[in-house]
Amino acid sequence: MPPWSESCTWATCRYDDRLSYTWIMLKYVGLSVASEAAATYYRLISPVINNLQLQEVGNFLRKDHFHLGIVPADHLHRLHLHLFNSQTYTPKGLLMLAECRRSEANYLTQYIHALLRVKMRDRFQLTVSATWHNFIRPSSDALARVLVPVLKELRDAGITVTVQVWNARDTKAYDMSQSLDIPQEDWCASWDEKMREERRVG
Repeated sequence: MPPWSESCTWATCRYDDRLSYTWIMLKYVGLSVASEAAATYYRLISPVINNLQLQEVGNFLRKDHFHLGIVPADHLHRLHLHLFNSQTYTPKGLLMLAECRRSEANYLTQYIHALLRVKMRDRFQLTVSATWHNFIRPSSDALARVLVPVLKELRDAGITVTVQVWNARDTKAYDMSQSLDIPQEDWCASWDEKMREERRVG
């Protein structure tokens, strides 16, 4: 398990005891090598953050996990957000995307907005995967209302955004990235057409 995946404070940090990460330990390799290794590590990984971890996106990006002055926001090239079971948890309680209240939508938007902290936006790839186990249309309405505006903002800032929506009933993924460019009121029509097209091809 990588050091950044666990909670850590300066008083209780345990990363220095993990011999599998000797490449970032100052006492073995020195500051220059450790810093470059940590930066390379962030450039190569593709972290997956799910519903229950969304509120931690900002902390993950700005935290000096290895205590080397190297933070993910300066070096990360890709991130995968996985939304599942048609629900997202926030500090205010359970957020049902298909019945999203404005205050809860604002929390979700705030969490995803944290990705604007990434330094190399022109090289950054964000993949958003959403999986629902209920009917498709309510879920697509929710995506349009809550996720599309903030994802368009990230894309306009230079981030490459890919949107994949999984329908668990037929275990298929639908690429809805192009739907970011259409009016929100046309989202469901686009979704339905995508479904019909996929079924004709299949």
